[in-house]
Amino acid sequence: MKLEYSPFATALRAVAEFAELPDAAVAALHAAATEQHIAAGAQIIFKSDPADSLMVLVAGRLRVSSASAEGRAIAFRVVEPVEVVGEIAALDGGARTADVVAAEESIVHRVPRAAWMGAMKAQPELALATIRLVCRRLRDTTADLERVATQRVPARLAALLLKLAGDYGRPQPDGAVLLPMRLSQTELSMLIASTREAVNKQFAAWREAGLIDIRAGHIVIRKPGALAAEE
Repeated sequence: MKLEYSPFATALRAVAEFAELPDAAVAALHAAATEQHIAAGAQIIFKSDPADSLMVLVAGRLRVSSASAEGRAIAFRVVEPVEVVGEIAALDGGARTADVVAAEESIVHRVPRAAWMGAMKAQPELALATIRLVCRRLRDTTADLERVATQRVPARLAALLLKLAGDYGRPQPDGAVLLPMRLSQTELSMLIASTREAVNKQFAAWREAGLIDIRAGHIVIRKPGALAAEE
């Protein structure tokens, strides 16, 4: 299959860090990739398991999370298409650092770690792109930790909604921004290290003030500028 007609190649190059990869690097990964359909609710990565592959999410939505010793789940991020999952495996081959669950029916292309490592050794551009991806993740994690440590719930929730709007939002004719993913208040509370009750209370206040709305299960940011003032 020519790369220009490969769903895997198209998806991989849609990830910012891999957009300019040479054909040889993409072809090496394409040859090793297998497509996997995942049912909603299925767990595809278990924390502490050996890291044997990386995945490119091409459809659906994944939730990356971890559980404390007391059993409380904390979500690190929601993964939307198109994105790479399990990238740390490409660099150290250690145990998985989090659980990954399909929040809805999803499709991933899985590449064995050995194949990714081989391609990185043969193609320095892939190695540099993978490092840049890990650096992006580290910057995002550092920013999230800083918000949890220094900001109250309204600021953390506003920052999350605006980030999702910037990454995936769909502008509406009235100036609002619709978030295409369906996120429950429980998921949102996990993503900002808070409680569902606190998120519910803040949503009620913002809906009353006309900052946000819910349309067919989707969050709509009606006044992005006003919501940004909550950060």
